[in-house]
Amino acid sequence: MYPNRSVNMFTQKFGLAGKQLGSSLIIAVFIIVVMSLLAASLSRNISSSSAQVNNEVLGTRALFAAESGNEKALAQIFPTATGAVSSCVASQQMYLTTIGFGQCTVISTCTTQISGGVSYYYVSSTGACKAGMSGNNSSPNSTDALCLSSDKVCVSRTVDVEAKAF
Repeated sequence: MYPNRSVNMFTQKFGLAGKQLGSSLIIAVFIIVVMSLLAASLSRNISSSSAQVNNEVLGTRALFAAESGNEKALAQIFPTATGAVSSCVASQQMYLTTIGFGQCTVISTCTTQISGGVSYYYVSSTGACKAGMSGNNSSPNSTDALCLSSDKVCVSRTVDVEAKAF
């Protein structure tokens, strides 16, 4: 009296054969796999971007440390209080303890050339910022200003300045 309302009616109504009923499960698994791969890729890009930002910040600190080293060396050569030109210090290392320069050091070198009775000063400073420095201003360690292969994170910048005594 009543028509048979079994799975056959469902397959007849939607035009599906009985063997295609499980295809939605396969499609759902495929979509989940694709979405998880996209999420993993996005996570990797974000962590890579974070490392790049960290290196940029350390690079900027190292550049400013090198510029600070040059400014200190030039202030020693051309003191503003006396106005007289003094000699330059051949090499000096300075650990920066100011906020923002933690774990940064600078090595400055200075050479003098006299040509035609005029003194020319060449100052070169290398700023390095890295984790795990072992020295300080009272007992400097020369390897702190170098980026070694054993350092996990290390960035250095060099700035050169030429000055003429007048």
